[in-house]
Formats: sequence, C-alpha cells, structure tokens
Amino acid sequence: MSNASLVDAMRRDIDAYRSGNLPTQRLAKRLGQASNALEAMPYELIKELQGLLLRLELAGRDDEDGFVSEADTLIAKIESKFRSIPTNA
Repeated sequence: MSNASLVDAMRRDIDAYRSGNLPTQRLAKRLGQASNALEAMPYELIKELQGLLLRLELAGRDDEDGFVSEADTLIAKIESKFRSIPTNA
C-alpha cells in the first residue's frame, strides 16, 4: 500500500473517531499500524509520530477513566504531520 493510501486510511479513521464510531485507544492502535507501514520516512518524523501516538493511547485511557483527555489536540498534531509524509514512496 502506498503512503498516500495509508494517509487516506488514517484520515478515514480520524473521521470515524470524530463521528463517535471509533474509540480513542482503537484509533491510536490503527494509526500506529498504518504509520508503521509508511515507507521512506525521515527518522525525526517517525519518532515524532511514535511519541504522539503513544500520548494518544494514554489519552484514550484517560477517556475511559473519565478524566479530561488531550486526544483532540494530539489528533490535530498528528494530522499536521501528514503533510510531511513522502507520498511518492
């Protein structure tokens, strides 16, 4: 699967989360799986995405426990990284 296809899939997953059809922790898992399949990624971008996805997973636990979550902020940061993903790989 191409990077462009993977990014499209990640965007669909984020849309599903926003519409209430995908819980935060499941979103984090799906985004993590897709990001692991990305090719020709700069090392710095890989590490940034991994850190954001870890924080998103933890935010999902906050959601489940009834605490205020930073999930929406983290998702916006993850989406901003999509522009940096090489689409020709």
